Amino acid sequence: MSRWKILTVIVLAAGLAFFAGCSAPLIKTQMNPIIVPHKANISMARIGIFSFRTPFVDPMLESQLAHQFHQLLLARRAARVVEVIPETYRDIDEAIDRARVLGYDVVVLGQLQEAFWGGSVGPSKATVDIRLVDTVRRITVWYLSASAKANPRNDKDLLLFRTNGNRARPPRQLVGRLLARMSDRLIYETRRPIKPSSWSRRSKTEEVPVVPDPDSTDNRTESKGSVTESGSGVRKPPTLNRGT
Repeated sequence: MSRWKILTVIVLAAGLAFFAGCSAPLIKTQMNPIIVPHKANISMARIGIFSFRTPFVDPMLESQLAHQFHQLLLARRAARVVEVIPETYRDIDEAIDRARVLGYDVVVLGQLQEAFWGGSVGPSKATVDIRLVDTVRRITVWYLSASAKANPRNDKDLLLFRTNGNRARPPRQLVGRLLARMSDRLIYETRRPIKPSSWSRRSKTEEVPVVPDPDSTDNRTESKGSVTESGSGVRKPPTLNRGT
Protein backbone atom coordinates (compact mmCIF):
# COMPACT_ATOMS: atom_id res chain seq x y z
CA MET A 1 0.00 0.00 0.00
CA SER A 2 1.40 3.37 -0.97
CA ARG A 3 2.05 6.27 1.37
CA TRP A 4 -0.88 8.32 0.00
CA LYS A 5 -3.34 5.48 0.53
CA ILE A 6 -2.22 5.04 4.12
CA LEU A 7 -2.58 8.79 4.73
CA THR A 8 -6.07 8.76 3.17
CA VAL A 9 -7.18 5.92 5.41
CA ILE A 10 -5.89 7.74 8.50
CA VAL A 11 -7.66 10.96 7.56
CA LEU A 12 -10.97 9.16 6.90
CA ALA A 13 -10.77 7.27 10.18
CA ALA A 14 -10.04 10.50 12.06
CA GLY A 15 -12.97 12.22 10.37
CA LEU A 16 -15.37 9.42 11.27
CA ALA A 17 -14.18 9.45 14.86
CA PHE A 18 -14.58 13.22 14.99
CA PHE A 19 -18.18 13.16 13.74
CA ALA A 20 -19.00 10.24 16.02
CA GLY A 21 -17.67 12.15 19.00
CA CYS A 22 -19.51 15.34 18.11
CA SER A 23 -22.85 13.72 17.36
CA ALA A 24 -25.69 14.15 19.81
CA PRO A 25 -26.43 11.34 22.29
CA LEU A 26 -28.95 8.78 21.11
CA ILE A 27 -32.40 8.49 22.64
CA LYS A 28 -33.33 5.03 23.91
CA THR A 29 -37.06 4.39 24.16
CA GLN A 30 -38.99 1.56 25.76
CA MET A 31 -42.66 0.72 25.30
CA ASN A 32 -44.59 -0.94 28.12
CA PRO A 33 -48.07 -1.91 26.88
CA ILE A 34 -50.61 -2.27 29.66
CA ILE A 35 -53.85 -2.84 27.72
CA VAL A 36 -53.69 -3.91 24.06
CA PRO A 37 -57.02 -4.20 22.24
CA HIS A 38 -57.92 -7.51 20.63
CA LYS A 39 -60.40 -5.92 18.24
CA ALA A 40 -60.68 -2.15 18.05
CA ASN A 41 -61.26 0.41 15.33
CA ILE A 42 -61.46 4.09 16.21
CA SER A 43 -61.35 5.42 12.65
CA MET A 44 -65.03 6.46 12.75
CA ALA A 45 -65.06 7.74 16.32
CA ARG A 46 -65.05 11.29 17.69
CA ILE A 47 -61.95 11.62 19.87
CA GLY A 48 -61.37 14.28 22.50
CA ILE A 49 -57.96 14.91 24.09
CA PHE A 50 -57.83 16.41 27.56
CA SER A 51 -54.88 18.49 28.69
CA PHE A 52 -52.11 16.22 29.94
CA ARG A 53 -51.51 15.83 33.63
CA THR A 54 -47.96 16.69 34.73
CA PRO A 55 -46.06 16.72 38.03
CA PHE A 56 -45.53 20.46 37.49
CA VAL A 57 -48.14 23.16 37.97
CA ASP A 58 -47.89 24.46 34.43
CA PRO A 59 -51.18 24.76 32.48
CA MET A 60 -49.29 25.92 29.38
CA LEU A 61 -47.18 22.75 29.31
CA GLU A 62 -50.23 20.54 29.85
CA SER A 63 -52.06 22.19 26.96
CA GLN A 64 -48.96 22.07 24.76
CA LEU A 65 -48.61 18.31 25.18
CA ALA A 66 -52.28 17.79 24.30
CA HIS A 67 -51.96 19.89 21.14
CA GLN A 68 -48.75 18.11 20.16
CA PHE A 69 -50.43 14.70 20.41
CA HIS A 70 -53.44 16.15 18.59
CA GLN A 71 -51.27 17.18 15.63
CA LEU A 72 -49.72 13.70 15.49
CA LEU A 73 -53.13 12.01 15.36
CA LEU A 74 -54.35 14.42 12.70
CA ALA A 75 -51.31 13.77 10.53
CA ARG A 76 -51.91 10.01 10.80
CA ARG A 77 -55.69 10.32 10.24
CA ALA A 78 -56.44 8.40 13.39
CA ALA A 79 -60.18 9.08 13.48
CA ARG A 80 -63.03 10.93 11.85
CA VAL A 81 -62.84 13.77 14.38
CA VAL A 82 -59.91 14.57 16.69
CA GLU A 83 -60.18 17.64 18.91
CA VAL A 84 -58.49 19.07 21.98
CA ILE A 85 -60.55 19.60 25.13
CA PRO A 86 -58.91 22.63 26.80
CA GLU A 87 -59.70 21.37 30.26
CA THR A 88 -58.03 19.35 32.99
CA TYR A 89 -59.48 16.36 34.82
CA ARG A 90 -59.09 14.95 38.30
CA ASP A 91 -60.05 11.31 37.73
CA ILE A 92 -61.25 8.99 34.97
CA ASP A 93 -64.93 9.10 35.91
CA GLU A 94 -65.00 12.89 35.74
CA ALA A 95 -63.26 12.83 32.36
CA ILE A 96 -65.71 10.27 30.96
CA ASP A 97 -68.75 12.23 32.14
CA ARG A 98 -67.41 15.48 30.73
CA ALA A 99 -66.49 13.88 27.39
CA ARG A 100 -69.95 12.34 27.03
CA VAL A 101 -71.54 15.73 27.65
CA LEU A 102 -69.35 17.21 24.89
CA GLY A 103 -70.36 14.39 22.52
CA TYR A 104 -67.10 12.41 22.21
CA ASP A 105 -67.01 8.65 21.69
CA VAL A 106 -63.42 8.16 22.86
CA VAL A 107 -61.40 10.30 25.23
CA VAL A 108 -57.58 10.45 25.46
CA LEU A 109 -56.12 10.82 28.94
CA GLY A 110 -52.41 11.57 28.92
CA GLN A 111 -50.04 12.00 31.83
CA LEU A 112 -46.39 13.01 32.02
CA GLN A 113 -45.08 10.88 34.86
CA GLU A 114 -41.53 12.26 35.03
CA ALA A 115 -39.18 14.60 33.18
CA PHE A 116 -35.58 14.99 34.32
CA TRP A 117 -32.70 16.73 32.61
CA GLY A 118 -29.32 15.26 33.46
CA GLY A 119 -27.20 17.84 31.68
CA SER A 120 -23.53 16.80 31.66
CA VAL A 121 -23.79 14.88 34.94
CA GLY A 122 -26.39 12.18 34.40
CA PRO A 123 -28.92 10.89 31.86
CA SER A 124 -32.13 12.67 30.94
CA LYS A 125 -35.34 10.71 31.52
CA ALA A 126 -39.00 11.03 30.60
CA THR A 127 -42.06 8.81 31.06
CA VAL A 128 -45.47 9.31 29.43
CA ASP A 129 -48.72 7.37 29.93
CA ILE A 130 -51.61 7.53 27.45
CA ARG A 131 -55.00 5.91 27.98
CA LEU A 132 -57.93 5.65 25.55
CA VAL A 133 -61.34 5.28 27.19
CA ASP A 134 -64.62 4.37 25.52
CA THR A 135 -67.11 6.87 26.94
CA VAL A 136 -70.16 4.76 26.06
CA ARG A 137 -69.04 1.48 27.66
CA ARG A 138 -66.84 3.30 30.22
CA ILE A 139 -63.90 0.95 29.69
CA THR A 140 -60.25 1.45 28.76
CA VAL A 141 -59.62 0.16 25.24
CA TRP A 142 -55.92 1.06 24.96
CA TYR A 143 -53.28 1.90 27.53
CA LEU A 144 -49.56 2.40 26.91
CA SER A 145 -46.69 3.58 29.08
CA ALA A 146 -43.45 4.67 27.40
CA SER A 147 -40.13 5.85 28.75
CA ALA A 148 -37.07 7.45 27.14
CA LYS A 149 -33.50 7.93 28.25
CA ALA A 150 -30.52 9.81 26.82
CA ASN A 151 -27.01 9.76 28.32
CA PRO A 152 -24.55 12.65 28.01
CA ARG A 153 -21.50 12.21 25.81
CA ASN A 154 -18.16 12.64 27.57
CA ASP A 155 -15.01 14.25 26.20
CA LYS A 156 -12.74 12.03 24.11
CA ASP A 157 -9.02 12.32 23.48
CA LEU A 158 -8.11 11.06 20.00
CA LEU A 159 -4.71 10.87 18.33
CA LEU A 160 -4.92 14.15 16.43
CA PHE A 161 -7.61 16.13 18.25
CA ARG A 162 -9.94 16.22 21.23
CA THR A 163 -13.73 16.14 21.04
CA ASN A 164 -15.90 18.05 23.45
CA GLY A 165 -18.70 16.12 25.08
CA ASN A 166 -22.35 16.94 24.65
CA ARG A 167 -24.94 17.35 27.34
CA ALA A 168 -27.86 14.99 27.50
CA ARG A 169 -30.87 15.93 25.43
CA PRO A 170 -33.51 18.03 27.19
CA PRO A 171 -36.70 16.27 28.34
CA ARG A 172 -38.72 18.19 25.75
CA GLN A 173 -37.03 16.22 22.94
CA LEU A 174 -37.53 12.94 24.79
CA VAL A 175 -41.24 13.60 25.27
CA GLY A 176 -41.64 14.55 21.61
CA ARG A 177 -40.00 11.29 20.53
CA LEU A 178 -42.25 9.31 22.88
CA LEU A 179 -45.45 10.96 21.63
CA ALA A 180 -44.51 10.25 18.02
CA ARG A 181 -43.79 6.58 18.67
CA MET A 182 -46.91 6.17 20.81
CA SER A 183 -49.11 7.68 18.11
CA ASP A 184 -47.66 5.28 15.53
CA ARG A 185 -48.33 2.34 17.81
CA LEU A 186 -51.83 3.58 18.53
CA ILE A 187 -52.68 3.68 14.82
CA TYR A 188 -51.27 0.19 14.28
CA GLU A 189 -52.99 -1.47 17.23
CA THR A 190 -56.40 0.13 16.70
CA ARG A 191 -56.62 -0.68 13.00
CA ARG A 192 -55.78 -4.37 12.96
CA PRO A 193 -57.71 -6.39 10.38
CA ILE A 194 -60.28 -8.59 12.06
CA LYS A 195 -59.82 -12.19 10.95
CA PRO A 196 -62.99 -13.92 9.74
CA SER A 197 -64.37 -16.73 11.83
CA SER A 198 -63.90 -20.35 10.81
CA TRP A 199 -67.43 -20.79 9.57
CA SER A 200 -67.06 -17.98 7.02
CA ARG A 201 -63.89 -19.39 5.43
CA ARG A 202 -65.79 -21.40 2.83
CA SER A 203 -63.79 -22.21 -0.26
CA LYS A 204 -64.97 -20.66 -3.48
CA THR A 205 -64.86 -24.05 -5.21
CA GLU A 206 -66.87 -25.80 -2.51
CA GLU A 207 -70.29 -26.87 -3.79
CA VAL A 208 -73.34 -26.27 -1.66
CA PRO A 209 -75.54 -29.41 -1.57
CA VAL A 210 -79.04 -29.05 -2.96
CA VAL A 211 -81.86 -30.81 -1.16
CA PRO A 212 -84.48 -32.06 -3.69
CA ASP A 213 -88.12 -31.32 -3.22
CA PRO A 214 -90.04 -34.63 -2.98
CA ASP A 215 -93.23 -33.01 -4.29
CA SER A 216 -91.51 -31.69 -7.41
CA THR A 217 -92.14 -33.44 -10.73
CA ASP A 218 -88.55 -32.91 -11.84
CA ASN A 219 -86.17 -34.24 -9.19
CA ARG A 220 -83.07 -34.01 -11.29
CA THR A 221 -79.94 -31.90 -10.75
CA GLU A 222 -77.01 -31.24 -13.01
CA SER A 223 -73.54 -32.08 -11.65
CA LYS A 224 -70.33 -32.06 -13.68
CA GLY A 225 -72.15 -32.16 -16.99
CA SER A 226 -74.13 -35.37 -16.38
CA VAL A 227 -77.77 -35.78 -15.47
CA THR A 228 -78.48 -38.02 -12.49
CA GLU A 229 -81.51 -38.69 -10.40
CA SER A 230 -81.68 -36.71 -7.18
CA GLY A 231 -80.57 -38.56 -4.09
CA SER A 232 -78.19 -40.94 -5.90
CA GLY A 233 -75.04 -40.73 -7.94
CA VAL A 234 -75.81 -43.73 -10.16
CA ARG A 235 -77.67 -43.42 -13.45
CA LYS A 236 -80.79 -45.63 -13.50
CA PRO A 237 -82.20 -47.16 -16.65
CA PRO A 238 -85.52 -45.76 -17.85
CA THR A 239 -88.62 -47.73 -17.00
CA LEU A 240 -90.83 -49.08 -19.79
CA ASN A 241 -94.60 -48.71 -19.67
CA ARG A 242 -96.16 -51.99 -20.83
CA GLY A 243 -99.58 -51.88 -22.33
CA THR A 244 -102.31 -53.99 -20.90
